[in-house]
Amino acid sequence: IADGASINGGGVFAIIGGATNFTGMTAGTGNIEISGGTANFDGTASISGGLTFLSGVLGGSAPGMLTVNGASTWLGGTMTGSGTTIIGPTGTLSIPTGTVFLTRILENNGTTTWTGGTVRTTGVFQNNGQFTANGDVADLLWTGIQFGSPNGVFINTGTFTKQGTGNVTFQQCGDCSASLWLENSGSVNVEAGLLRLVHLGSWTFTNSGNFDITGGATFRIEGGTFHHDNATM
Repeated sequence: IADGASINGGGVFAIIGGATNFTGMTAGTGNIEISGGTANFDGTASISGGLTFLSGVLGGSAPGMLTVNGASTWLGGTMTGSGTTIIGPTGTLSIPTGTVFLTRILENNGTTTWTGGTVRTTGVFQNNGQFTANGDVADLLWTGIQFGSPNGVFINTGTFTKQGTGNVTFQQCGDCSASLWLENSGSVNVEAGLLRLVHLGSWTFTNSGNFDITGGATFRIEGGTFHHDNATM
Protein backbone atom coordinates (compact mmCIF):
# COMPACT_ATOMS: atom_id res chain seq x y z
CA ILE A 1 0.00 0.00 0.00
CA ALA A 2 1.89 3.00 -1.35
CA ASP A 3 2.25 6.66 -0.39
CA GLY A 4 -1.00 8.63 -0.33
CA ALA A 5 -3.32 5.69 0.27
CA SER A 6 -6.17 5.90 2.75
CA ILE A 7 -8.37 3.50 4.71
CA ASN A 8 -11.75 5.10 5.35
CA GLY A 9 -15.27 4.27 6.42
CA GLY A 10 -16.66 2.47 9.42
CA GLY A 11 -15.71 -1.01 8.26
CA VAL A 12 -12.65 -3.17 8.83
CA PHE A 13 -9.50 -3.59 6.74
CA ALA A 14 -8.75 -7.24 7.62
CA ILE A 15 -5.35 -8.90 7.22
CA ILE A 16 -5.68 -12.68 7.58
CA GLY A 17 -2.59 -14.06 5.82
CA GLY A 18 0.34 -13.35 3.55
CA ALA A 19 2.21 -10.03 3.77
CA THR A 20 0.70 -6.54 3.57
CA ASN A 21 3.26 -3.74 3.28
CA PHE A 22 2.43 -0.12 4.09
CA THR A 23 5.32 1.69 2.40
CA GLY A 24 4.26 5.34 2.45
CA MET A 25 1.97 7.84 4.09
CA THR A 26 -1.32 6.12 4.92
CA ALA A 27 -4.18 7.80 6.76
CA GLY A 28 -7.87 7.31 7.28
CA THR A 29 -10.87 6.84 9.50
CA GLY A 30 -11.11 3.07 9.18
CA ASN A 31 -10.24 0.13 11.41
CA ILE A 32 -7.49 -2.47 10.97
CA GLU A 33 -7.75 -6.10 12.07
CA ILE A 34 -4.78 -8.49 12.00
CA SER A 35 -5.67 -12.16 12.49
CA GLY A 36 -2.84 -13.80 10.58
CA GLY A 37 0.01 -13.10 8.20
CA THR A 38 2.22 -10.00 8.48
CA ALA A 39 1.43 -6.29 8.35
CA ASN A 40 4.58 -4.20 7.85
CA PHE A 41 4.40 -0.45 8.48
CA ASP A 42 7.56 0.91 6.88
CA GLY A 43 5.97 4.29 6.16
CA THR A 44 3.96 6.65 8.36
CA ALA A 45 0.43 5.42 8.98
CA SER A 46 -2.22 7.08 11.12
CA ILE A 47 -5.83 6.00 11.60
CA SER A 48 -8.61 7.52 13.67
CA GLY A 49 -10.22 4.08 13.96
CA GLY A 50 -8.96 1.17 16.02
CA LEU A 51 -6.64 -1.81 15.75
CA THR A 52 -7.73 -5.34 16.63
CA PHE A 53 -4.70 -7.62 16.88
CA LEU A 54 -5.66 -11.28 17.20
CA SER A 55 -2.64 -13.18 15.82
CA GLY A 56 0.14 -12.89 13.27
CA VAL A 57 2.79 -10.18 13.06
CA LEU A 58 2.73 -6.40 13.15
CA GLY A 59 6.15 -5.25 11.94
CA GLY A 60 8.07 -2.66 10.01
CA SER A 61 11.43 -0.92 10.06
CA ALA A 62 12.36 2.49 11.48
CA PRO A 63 11.42 5.21 10.85
CA GLY A 64 8.13 3.49 10.04
CA MET A 65 5.32 3.93 12.53
CA LEU A 66 1.64 3.21 13.04
CA THR A 67 -0.41 5.66 15.10
CA VAL A 68 -3.83 4.49 16.26
CA ASN A 69 -6.24 7.11 17.61
CA GLY A 70 -9.28 4.89 18.22
CA ALA A 71 -10.10 1.93 20.46
CA SER A 72 -7.65 -0.98 20.09
CA THR A 73 -7.53 -4.51 21.49
CA TRP A 74 -4.46 -6.77 21.65
CA LEU A 75 -5.36 -10.44 22.12
CA GLY A 76 -2.41 -12.22 20.50
CA GLY A 77 0.39 -12.01 17.99
CA THR A 78 3.78 -10.28 17.91
CA MET A 79 4.67 -6.62 17.48
CA THR A 80 8.18 -6.68 16.05
CA GLY A 81 10.72 -4.77 13.95
CA SER A 82 12.63 -1.53 14.51
CA GLY A 83 9.59 0.70 13.92
CA THR A 84 7.11 2.10 16.44
CA THR A 85 3.47 1.49 17.30
CA ILE A 86 1.85 4.56 18.88
CA ILE A 87 -1.41 4.83 20.80
CA GLY A 88 -2.39 8.43 20.14
CA PRO A 89 -3.68 10.92 22.74
CA THR A 90 -7.30 9.99 21.97
CA GLY A 91 -6.53 6.29 21.58
CA THR A 92 -7.09 3.39 23.93
CA LEU A 93 -5.43 -0.03 24.12
CA SER A 94 -6.92 -3.02 25.94
CA ILE A 95 -4.86 -6.14 26.76
CA PRO A 96 -7.53 -8.44 28.23
CA THR A 97 -6.26 -12.01 27.95
CA GLY A 98 -3.83 -14.44 26.33
CA THR A 99 -0.10 -14.05 25.70
CA VAL A 100 1.24 -11.24 23.54
CA PHE A 101 4.80 -10.58 22.35
CA LEU A 102 6.48 -7.18 22.08
CA THR A 103 9.89 -6.90 20.38
CA ARG A 104 9.58 -3.33 19.07
CA ILE A 105 8.69 0.09 20.54
CA LEU A 106 5.11 0.51 21.75
CA GLU A 107 4.39 4.08 22.85
CA ASN A 108 1.26 4.93 24.81
CA ASN A 109 0.18 8.56 24.67
CA GLY A 110 -3.43 7.72 25.46
CA THR A 111 -4.92 5.11 27.79
CA THR A 112 -3.82 1.49 28.12
CA THR A 113 -5.70 -1.03 30.29
CA TRP A 114 -4.15 -4.43 31.08
CA THR A 115 -6.63 -6.81 32.70
CA GLY A 116 -5.45 -10.31 31.80
CA GLY A 117 -2.77 -12.52 30.36
CA THR A 118 0.98 -12.23 29.90
CA VAL A 119 3.16 -9.71 28.08
CA ARG A 120 6.48 -11.21 26.95
CA THR A 121 8.94 -8.63 25.70
CA THR A 122 12.44 -7.79 24.56
CA GLY A 123 11.19 -4.45 23.27
CA VAL A 124 10.30 -1.09 24.79
CA PHE A 125 6.98 -0.03 26.30
CA GLN A 126 6.96 3.75 26.71
CA ASN A 127 4.05 5.03 28.79
CA ASN A 128 3.50 8.76 28.45
CA GLY A 129 -0.21 8.61 29.23
CA GLN A 130 -2.38 6.47 31.51
CA PHE A 131 -1.54 2.80 32.10
CA THR A 132 -3.82 0.76 34.36
CA ALA A 133 -2.96 -2.80 35.41
CA ASN A 134 -6.04 -4.36 37.01
CA GLY A 135 -5.34 -7.76 38.52
CA ASP A 136 -8.80 -8.21 40.00
CA VAL A 137 -9.84 -11.14 37.80
CA ALA A 138 -6.46 -12.82 37.21
CA ASP A 139 -2.81 -12.33 38.11
CA LEU A 140 -0.88 -10.42 35.45
CA LEU A 141 2.70 -11.14 34.33
CA TRP A 142 5.14 -8.93 32.39
CA THR A 143 8.33 -10.83 31.57
CA GLY A 144 11.06 -11.66 29.05
CA ILE A 145 11.00 -14.11 26.16
CA GLN A 146 13.98 -16.45 26.03
CA PHE A 147 17.59 -17.09 27.00
CA GLY A 148 20.06 -14.60 25.54
CA SER A 149 17.40 -12.14 24.44
CA PRO A 150 18.04 -8.39 24.75
CA ASN A 151 16.64 -6.24 27.51
CA GLY A 152 12.94 -5.61 27.80
CA VAL A 153 12.29 -2.03 28.94
CA PHE A 154 9.24 -0.47 30.59
CA ILE A 155 9.52 3.32 30.86
CA ASN A 156 6.86 5.29 32.71
CA THR A 157 6.77 9.07 32.34
CA GLY A 158 2.98 9.22 32.74
CA THR A 159 0.77 7.52 35.32
CA PHE A 160 0.92 3.80 36.13
CA THR A 161 -1.95 2.57 38.32
CA LYS A 162 -2.21 -0.87 39.93
CA GLN A 163 -5.82 -1.81 40.67
CA GLY A 164 -7.57 -5.01 41.75
CA THR A 165 -6.94 -7.38 44.63
CA GLY A 166 -4.70 -9.77 42.65
CA ASN A 167 -1.01 -9.67 41.75
CA VAL A 168 0.71 -7.72 38.99
CA THR A 169 4.25 -9.03 38.49
CA PHE A 170 7.18 -7.70 36.49
CA GLN A 171 9.59 -10.63 36.33
CA GLN A 172 12.80 -11.49 34.52
CA CYS A 173 12.13 -14.90 32.99
CA GLY A 174 14.03 -17.74 34.63
CA ASP A 175 15.98 -18.81 31.51
CA CYS A 176 16.79 -15.29 30.30
CA SER A 177 20.30 -13.94 30.69
CA ALA A 178 19.37 -10.37 29.80
CA SER A 179 17.83 -8.05 32.36
CA LEU A 180 14.39 -6.53 32.54
CA TRP A 181 14.80 -2.78 32.86
CA LEU A 182 12.16 -0.56 34.48
CA GLU A 183 12.28 3.23 34.77
CA ASN A 184 9.82 5.60 36.43
CA SER A 185 9.97 9.36 36.25
CA GLY A 186 6.20 9.78 36.39
CA SER A 187 3.68 8.55 38.95
CA VAL A 188 3.05 5.00 40.19
CA ASN A 189 -0.14 4.47 42.18
CA VAL A 190 -0.62 1.12 43.93
CA GLU A 191 -4.28 1.30 44.90
CA ALA A 192 -4.99 -2.36 45.76
CA GLY A 193 -3.43 -5.82 45.80
CA LEU A 194 0.23 -6.50 45.16
CA LEU A 195 2.68 -5.00 42.66
CA ARG A 196 5.81 -7.21 42.50
CA LEU A 197 9.23 -6.77 40.90
CA VAL A 198 10.80 -10.25 40.83
CA HIS A 199 14.49 -11.03 40.22
CA LEU A 200 15.23 -14.38 38.57
CA GLY A 201 18.07 -13.30 36.28
CA SER A 202 18.91 -9.63 36.73
CA TRP A 203 16.96 -6.43 36.47
CA THR A 204 17.32 -2.79 37.37
CA PHE A 205 14.53 -0.46 38.51
CA THR A 206 15.28 3.26 38.50
CA ASN A 207 12.80 5.59 40.17
CA SER A 208 13.00 9.37 40.00
CA GLY A 209 9.25 9.92 40.13
CA ASN A 210 6.45 9.51 42.64
CA PHE A 211 5.09 6.41 44.37
CA ASP A 212 1.74 6.40 46.15
CA ILE A 213 0.81 3.18 47.98
CA THR A 214 -2.72 3.09 49.34
CA GLY A 215 -3.33 1.54 52.76
CA GLY A 216 -3.80 -2.21 52.38
CA ALA A 217 -1.90 -2.34 49.07
CA THR A 218 1.69 -3.61 48.73
CA PHE A 219 4.68 -2.78 46.53
CA ARG A 220 7.31 -5.52 46.86
CA ILE A 221 10.86 -5.80 45.45
CA GLU A 222 12.22 -9.35 45.29
CA GLY A 223 15.90 -9.07 44.39
CA GLY A 224 17.61 -7.05 41.67
CA THR A 225 18.81 -3.44 41.96
CA PHE A 226 16.58 -0.53 42.95
CA HIS A 227 17.75 3.07 42.40
CA HIS A 228 15.55 5.62 44.16
CA ASP A 229 16.86 9.03 43.05
CA ASN A 230 15.33 12.42 43.96
CA ALA A 231 11.96 10.73 44.21
CA THR A 232 8.90 10.71 46.44
CA MET A 233 7.47 7.63 48.11
